This record gives sequence, C-alpha cells and structure tokens, in this order.
Amino acid sequence: MSPMLKGQIDRLLRLHDFLTTEIRRLDDQVKRAARRAPQARQLRQLRQLQTIPGVGVFGSVFLLAEIGSIDRVRSSHELAAYAGLGPTTRSSGGKTTHGGVGHASNRWLKWILVEIVTTLKLAPGAVGTHYRHWLRAKGKPTATTATARKFCCYVFWMLKEGWGYDEWLRQHAGSRGSEVRPMQRLGATA
Repeated sequence: MSPMLKGQIDRLLRLHDFLTTEIRRLDDQVKRAARRAPQARQLRQLRQLQTIPGVGVFGSVFLLAEIGSIDRVRSSHELAAYAGLGPTTRSSGGKTTHGGVGHASNRWLKWILVEIVTTLKLAPGAVGTHYRHWLRAKGKPTATTATARKFCCYVFWMLKEGWGYDEWLRQHAGSRGSEVRPMQRLGATA
C-alpha cells in the first residue's frame, strides 16, 4: 500500500472513531432527556410507545415530538390526516373520486410511521395481517401507506387510552370477533 493511501486510510479511521464517540455522546444526551421528561404523562407515553416492537427510546421520542399533545387531536382520523396518510377526496358535479394521500402533511410523522410499519408488517399480528390484505389487493406502496394509516390510528388509541402495544393487541383481538359479543337489545318496533 502506498504511503499516501495509508495516510488517507488512517485519517478516515480517526474521523470514524471521532464520529462514533460523538454519536454515543449524543445518544446518551437523548436518553437522559427522555428520562427527565418534564411531565409524568410524557414519560408514561414514551414507555407506552416503547412497547411497540422495533420502537426504542429514539423512535418514541420522535413520535411524541411530532404528534405533540394527544389532547389537541380529536380523533384517530384527524391524526392520520395530520400525518398526511388520509386519502384525498374530490367532488364535482355529483361525482366523488378518491385519490392518493394528501401532500399537506407532517412529513416527519409520516416517515416514522412508515418506518415502524416496515418493521411490523412482517410480524404476526394485526399490523401484519392488515398489510398482507392490502398487499394482495393493491400492491406494496399502497399496502404500506394504508397500513401506516391504520397503525397511526392504533398509536392514537394507545396514547389516548393509556395502553401498551400488547394491551392494545388484546383489546383489538377482542373486538374482531375472537370472543363472543353480548347481544344488544333491540328497541320496540313501530
């Protein structure tokens, strides 16, 4: 190896070591900041989000920072629209057409939701089942976006109701007919 090439490799290795050290220092700062969340509710929400497979400290902080206070969002569909995962609708002359997802969105929230879904879509469970259903029907890009929208709704209810991911899965499984639902009484007919 030539002396010039060896010198360049040595400089790159020193730069790599410096950047690795700097990244570890910044990771520690983020972890400390997450532990010192100003409100107990935020800390509880961070822990709830970390129960999602593939979501750690950074993913939960990122999600919570982009969503903000869950109380400012009225419904799960509103949160999905805020993330830019809601389909566009156009109406004119009595005809209504549905298009792709909207362009006005919080692109970072949309990005992190799609990244989480990319991990969860291969796992067993509600998210993977939803993805495989859409994959057969519409293809990979549409399936990923539709599943990210559904997952966004799941995140909304996890935060709103205070559920962890496993608890949410149990709630979801119970509402899909795996248990017998009680009969609802019908009112008097006229």
